[in-house]
This record gives sequence, C-alpha cells and structure tokens, in this order.
Amino acid sequence: MQYSKLCFIFILLTISFKAPFTRSENLSCSSYDLTSLTSFSSFIDNGLDWNTSDSNCCTWIGVTCDNSSVTSKRVVRLELGSRRLKGRISESLAGLDQLRILNLSQNFLYGHLPARLFHLQNLEIIDTSNNDFAGPIPGGSNLSSIRYIDISGNGFIGSVDATLCESSSYIHTINLGNNYFTGEVPANFGRCSSLQQLFLNDNQLSGSFSESLWQLRNLRILHLQHNLVSGPLNDEIGKLSNLVELDISSNRFSGILPDAFERLEKLENFFAGSNNFSGHLPKSLVNSPYIIFLNLNNNTLNGAINLNCSAMVHLTSVDLGSNNFHGPLPDVISSCQRLTHLNLARNNLGGEVPFAFKNLQAQRFLSLSNSSLVNISSALATLQHCRNLTSLILSFNFHDEQMPRNVNFHFRNLRALVIPYCELRGSIPTWLSGSKMLQLLDLSWNRLSGTIPFWLHEFNYLFYMDLSNNSHWRNTSRTGKAQFSVEFSVAYNQLQGDIPAGGQFLTFPPSSFEGNEGLHGRQHTPFQPQQAPHGAQLADEEMTIIGLQFGLGVMSGFLYTVTLCFASGWVFAKTR
Repeated sequence: MQYSKLCFIFILLTISFKAPFTRSENLSCSSYDLTSLTSFSSFIDNGLDWNTSDSNCCTWIGVTCDNSSVTSKRVVRLELGSRRLKGRISESLAGLDQLRILNLSQNFLYGHLPARLFHLQNLEIIDTSNNDFAGPIPGGSNLSSIRYIDISGNGFIGSVDATLCESSSYIHTINLGNNYFTGEVPANFGRCSSLQQLFLNDNQLSGSFSESLWQLRNLRILHLQHNLVSGPLNDEIGKLSNLVELDISSNRFSGILPDAFERLEKLENFFAGSNNFSGHLPKSLVNSPYIIFLNLNNNTLNGAINLNCSAMVHLTSVDLGSNNFHGPLPDVISSCQRLTHLNLARNNLGGEVPFAFKNLQAQRFLSLSNSSLVNISSALATLQHCRNLTSLILSFNFHDEQMPRNVNFHFRNLRALVIPYCELRGSIPTWLSGSKMLQLLDLSWNRLSGTIPFWLHEFNYLFYMDLSNNSHWRNTSRTGKAQFSVEFSVAYNQLQGDIPAGGQFLTFPPSSFEGNEGLHGRQHTPFQPQQAPHGAQLADEEMTIIGLQFGLGVMSGFLYTVTLCFASGWVFAKTR
C-alpha cells in the first residue's frame, strides 16, 4: 500500500514537471513579432528564405526566440548576415522590442535606417555593415543596453552622433568607418568610458584631434585613417595607456611626433603615414620594446634612421619611405632579428648597403629604391644571404654602374626583382638563372644589351617581365615553358628578326614589341627615341587576353604589381 502511494506521488510529480516543458515546446512566437517579421519580409526583394505561411516564426532561418513569455516565445536574435538580401528596412522591425542581436551585415540593403531601431532598450549588438544604407543617422538614440554597433561600409552622411555614449555605459565597440561623415569628432565620445574599439576611418572628418578621446582610458584600437583631421598630435596621446593599435595615416596632421611612447606600454601597431609630420624620430618611439608594425611613410621626417633594434625586440615591419631621412644606411638595422618588411625608399641615404644586412634572415620584402645608393655588386653580394627574401626593389640607384655577372649570387626564393631606371650597363646576368621562383622581373630603362637568355623561358611562375627601353637586344626565337599571364615588354630596344608567331606571343599587344625597327611579323611602332619620365610609372598598355586562365592571371598580376608599387614608393611620387 505504501509502495503504491509512492508510485502515485511520483507519477503526479512527473506530470506536473513535464507539463510546463511540454507547453513551452509547443509555444509559437509572439503575434507581435510575427507581424513585425512578416512586414519586414515584404520589403525584401530576394535572399530571404522564410516560409511565412508557418505562423511559428521561431523556426524561420536566422530567427532565434526565448521563453520570456508564458503564452508565447519572443524573438531575441535576428541574424541574416551575408544572405544577399536586397531591399529596404521596414519600420516594423522596431516592433521586435525584445531583440538583443541584430545582424544584417554583408547584404544589398538600402535606404534609411528606421529611427525606432535606435530606441530598442534590449538591443545589445547591431551590425548593418557593408550595405548601401544612406542618409544621416537618426539623432537622440537611446540604446541603453547596447554593447556593439557597426554601421561601417555604407553611405551615411552628416555629423557623427555620439549620443550612444550618453545612453549606454556598456558600449565597447563603435565602428562608423567607410562612410561619408563630416565635421569634427564630437566631444561626447569621452563619455564612452567602457569603449575599447573606435573606428572612424575612411570618412571626411576634419578639425583637430578631439581632446575627448584622451578620456578613453580603456581604448585598445583607434582608427582615424583616411580623413581630413589636422593639427598636431600632442603628448596627451600617452594617456591612452591601453592602446594596442593606433592608425592616423592619410590625414593632415603636422608638427613633430610627441615623445610620449614610453607610456604606451601596450602599443604594437602605429600607422601615421601620409601626413605632414616633421622633425626627428622620437627617442621613446625608436626605443619602444612593444612596437611590432611601424609605418611613417610619406611625411617630411628627417635626421638619421636611429632605430634601436636592441630595444625594439618585437619589431617586424618598418616603413619609413618617402621622407627626408639622411644616410648612410645604419648597420644597427641588421640586429632587428624579426624584421620581415623594410621600406626605406625615397630618402636621402646614399652610400652602400651595409654588409651587416646579411644578418636580416627573416627579411622578406626590402625596398631601397631612389635612395642614392652605390655599388650594386656589393649590395647584391650582401643581400643574397637574406635567405627568405622574396621581393627586392632597388630602382633609381647605382647610376651608370655595371650589372654584375657573378655566377655565385643566389636568390633562390626571390619572387620579385625590380631594378629599373638605373642606366645599368652590361647584360642580363647569368646568376639570375637560379631564381626560378621569379614572378615579376623589371630591368627596364637601363642600358643593358646582348641576348635575351633562353633560360628565361624556364621560369614557370613569371607573369610580368619588362625589359623595355634598354640599349640593344639580339632576338632569340626559342620558345619554352614560361607562361606570361599579365605583361611582357621588350619595347624600345634594337631587336631584329621575326617575332615568334605561336603560343602565348599571340596574346601580347603590338605595344610589347614597339620601338624595335628590325623586328618583323607583327604590326608595331617604328623605333623612336624616348626620354625617361621623372617617375617610374609603367606605361598603360592595352592587352587582349584569351580565355579565363589569362584573365585570372591579369587580375592577380595587376594586384600584385600595384601592391609592390605602393608598398615600395617605387612608382608614385610623394604628394601633398
């Protein structure tokens, strides 16, 4: 009897506990949320795979509900990123008053954002980045729970609204980059006491560096690049002691760099290129043990390049190109054991490449173009020891020197060799035959002569070769394995004989062979002397490419070449 009573009680308890869960599982989404989402879907032209005939919107793709109500479920997450949605955003979306996460990024949505979206009290994350939204951001926002907002990569205009900082004390990330915001950085950003990441890059912001930003003591990342901000960068930057990355490049900053980097004990990445900074490198900067990436390209900095590599133990990438630094090249750079990227192009260096540079064993990219260097034989003899070197740019140096033919030079990992505009004498060196990994070779605008060597046809990865505007090449009719997918030029030499008629030579335009009076077999321009331009910009050449493989080669080669040109300062003169 006692046993039966216990069983009965157990069954009752089981039923009583199971009932709520059963009811919860059977709950549909709130009718309010169903109406809001149905209206939202009616404004979307394509990409939204919702079965609106199913009244339980909690089962729809990208919709997540919770059990906040005893009678129905409420929508708390709407995640529709990268679904190729096209259309406008309905005001009804703001009817999802329990929404915590809204992700509409990477779509083709356009129009204005509804003002009511910026008054959802439970919203913690909003991401509408990389769409085609336009117009001003609604003012007077009141997102008391917001922690993360990203509206970058759209067409928003007007002034930056920082009232978010007044309504929420939790916000840690604000991304307003890649829009068309104007005016100054507002003072109320200083009230975002919890802010860790602030992206204002690629807008049209002006004025000076806002003093309100000095109050953001928790800030770790600050991006202001590609704006119109002017004035000095003063010692107050040292107050941002948690800063890990600071990018103020491509603005109008001027004056000297502040000697305040000893207080920035977490700063790893500092980008301040393309401004008007002058004076010497601050002592606290060149002795910072924390800096990993340093880019001060295209300023008017001067003095010696006095990097203290003994202190800068984490330094990996340095770009000091297009400044007024004077030489000679400092031996101390060779002790930067982790250095993989070094650009010192377009400075007043002079002298020879230090023999100690052979110790740069991690070096992958090196540009010393337009730096008044001498002794190309010594430079190559030293740099061949940099076993990991893949890109070497030495243009506008070694004026009227002899191209070394030393067969003992080894550049087995080299992908790009760029030595134009040096008026080098001699011929294509035989030591280059060992550089089988070459993808880009530019020896144009020199005084080289002789035969174009047959072993160049064995370079299977070569997609760009420019031997134009040299003294005299003797034609060779050999064909081989090399597949040039972007660019080939032997223009303005003194080649003679027949242009090969088969294979990939059919894809090269007449401009690749023009200026060679003795060539036959293709229409080309008779030889006419040309003056070398002031810059080393490659001539734009119309090219007919046959087939998908060639098209892909053109795209990859073009991007690679442009990247090299920008990174090295080789092509484009300094602008103001």
